Parts: sequence; C-alpha cells; structure tokens
Amino acid sequence: MLGARRPTTVLPRAIVAVLAALALGLAIAAAPAPAAMPSTSGLGGRSGVLVVDLRTGKTLLQRQASTRRIPASVTKLFTVTTALRTLGPGWAPRTRVLATGAAEGDAWRGNLYLVGGGDPTLSRTGLRALAQQTARALGVRTLHGKVLADASAFDDWQGGDRTGRHVDGDMGGRIGALVLDRGSGQPDPARRAASVFRSALGSAGVAVTGALGARGAPSTATQVAVLRGPTLAQLAGSILVPSDNFQAEMLLKAVFARDGVEGACRVAAGLEPVPDEPQTDVDRPCVEQATAAAPSTLASAIVRERATLRAYIGSTPSLRDGSGLTRRNRVSPLQVVRLLQRANGDLGLGPTLRAALPQAGRTGTLARRMRGTAAVGRCQAKTGTINGVSALAGFCRTIPGRDVAFAILQNGVSPASARSAQDRFVAALAARG
Repeated sequence: MLGARRPTTVLPRAIVAVLAALALGLAIAAAPAPAAMPSTSGLGGRSGVLVVDLRTGKTLLQRQASTRRIPASVTKLFTVTTALRTLGPGWAPRTRVLATGAAEGDAWRGNLYLVGGGDPTLSRTGLRALAQQTARALGVRTLHGKVLADASAFDDWQGGDRTGRHVDGDMGGRIGALVLDRGSGQPDPARRAASVFRSALGSAGVAVTGALGARGAPSTATQVAVLRGPTLAQLAGSILVPSDNFQAEMLLKAVFARDGVEGACRVAAGLEPVPDEPQTDVDRPCVEQATAAAPSTLASAIVRERATLRAYIGSTPSLRDGSGLTRRNRVSPLQVVRLLQRANGDLGLGPTLRAALPQAGRTGTLARRMRGTAAVGRCQAKTGTINGVSALAGFCRTIPGRDVAFAILQNGVSPASARSAQDRFVAALAARG
C-alpha cells in the first residue's frame, strides 16, 4: 500500500480574511495618517506657501511657491546655513595678538598688533583674558612699543546693504573686523578695542610706553596670544533665536574673511576648523592661503554665498545682505524649503540648525507665539518682519507623525495680521498635517 498522504490544512476563508485585515491594519498604523493640510485662505493673496514631507520629499501643499518675495529675517537661514556648510559647527572667530621685536631683560622692544577676526561677541572680559595671556607669553614688565589695531580682515563699511559705510540704526552695532561691545557709541571701534586692550595689559603687569595706532600686522609678526569666540553652533543660536542683525552681518563677512578662508581650507584638508596653538607645518598651507586673502567686503561675501547656495540647493537666491534688513533680497518659498530639506538631510548640519531655531511658544522671536497650541514642542522656525513684510519658515513634527519643512512669505501685508494668520496655519499643520 502506498504511503498515505498528509491531509492539507486549508484555513477557512473567514480566518484568512481576518489575518489579512490585521496585516493591513498594522501597515496602516505604521504609516502616518493622510495629511490634512491647513487652509491658506487666511494668509491672503500676497503670500507664497510650501509644505514638504521631509521623509518622502512629497509636496503636501503649495501656493505660489516659486514666486520670489522679500524674505526679511528669513534671510538669516541662508547666512547661517552657508556658514555651517562652509566651516562646520566647530569653527570659531578669533581675536589674536601678534608681536614684532624681542625681549631684552624684563622689557619687550617692539609692537603688539591686536588683530580682529570678526568676533561679534568680543567684550572687555575677553580682552582682559587676552591681555593676561599676552603678559604670560611675553614674560616682561614693560612694552617699549605701540599697541596697534588691525581691522584689515574686513573693509571699512560699518553698515550693510542699506547704508554702506555708515551705521545702520537697525543693525544693533557697527560692522568691523575688530569691534568691542558691538561698537556702541564708538566712531572708531578698532581703536577703542586697542585702547581697552592696552589698559588691560597694564592691569596684567605690562606697562606700555608707546602710543595707540592702527596698522596691519606685518607677515614677520609672531602670534603670542589668541582668544577664541563662540563656536559657529553657538553663534547660530545667538543669531537665529533673537534674530540678531549685527551678528548675522558680522558672520557673513567673517566666513569669507581670513579666519574663514583658513577654516574652510582646513575643513577641506580634513583638519579641525580652528588650529591648535602653536601652529605646525601641517597648518602652513592654510595659513598662507588666509594671509593672501583680501579684506572681506559685503559684495564679495554675497557672491561667494550665492555660489555656495547654488551648489547646495540647485538655484541662486537673490541676496544682498546677511540679516534681511534690505528690501532688495528676493527668495521663493521653494528655495527656502529646499534649503531646509538639504540641511535636514545633512547630519553635520541639520541637528545644529534645528537646535538653533526659535521654539514655538517657548524661545526667542516665537516665545509669545502659538502658545497653547499643538505647535509648542513640535515646531521650530525663523521669523521675518520689516515694514509690509512678514515671513515664517522652519520645521514641524506633526501629531500624525510627519516631519515637515514649511515656508510662508508674505509681502504687502500688515505684519501683525500676517503673524496671526501664520500662527493659525502652523498650529493647524502641527495638529493635523
């Protein structure tokens, strides 16, 4: 007798249907619910809006997304991202002391140069620390020479696109490579910084017999002390959270000034963005490249920023400054969101940028906005406001489970009314998007 066949187990159709339904239910549960996009009707007809799913790249909502408008302080997103892309979050501007001459007993015969690198946070406390470091390095009690301010890393513009060489009252400071306490009330900020440094040397035990002056340090001068400013990651937060115009303009110039040129060279060579002290032969090519760099101007910085952004996002925003004070900037929601998409996908940049943005209902320019809504704890964004212009752009992790980037640019509007409409839109996006 042939071997008996094993009976085939056939599941009842009802059970198969139940299992299929369970599998489908698990798949549905794993994916976000279909997006319910907020209405754009409250934003008015002079608005451009774009919302994109960061995981899939799918456009969830768009309206006039390719039309370029004045972005106001949303411009700072381009400034900060360009800096992070070029130098990395660990780079920092420096203020240095270079010396000529040599020690003779307990005196130094030669000059000291206080060399500015565009640190927007330079303070009296920092200069005192730099003076103490200098005194230890020289090991003398008297300086028979001058203290000279070197602000040659930047050009002589104290303002931005709107005012050029003249101070812009909305800037919050005087632009320059060597600026103490934002240059407030100081017609010549570099000379003022040198004066404070000279006094600090006296307090540190080094009497200076020579006068103050201003001159670029010669190539033969030797570095004796250095003061590092905040890292770029820290500067990103101090620019974006309060929307600091002065720091944004200083950063844009600094990225393409001598310290920035050296930092970019080092990053490209696989080195740390800021050299250790003293420098070694490994550092020399980048030092030489930085030394040959011309003073950073707003025009030259903008040209380089545009080239960086064109390579990064595939189009060129029309930018004229780093802060957004000028009305000559023109960008589209598509360009803003593309910037946020690229940054979000960049592990060396995205987390820094998101952490540096104002938090809805909690910090900076969003501290009093969207309170008590789903946006709190879920959305971070950069605001922008000048006369007739209001903008908001950033990220949200929505309740349904999406990670989205959005941009809203509004021109020819009442900023107060526009902000209310933006808040309603973003709160709804966080709740249902």
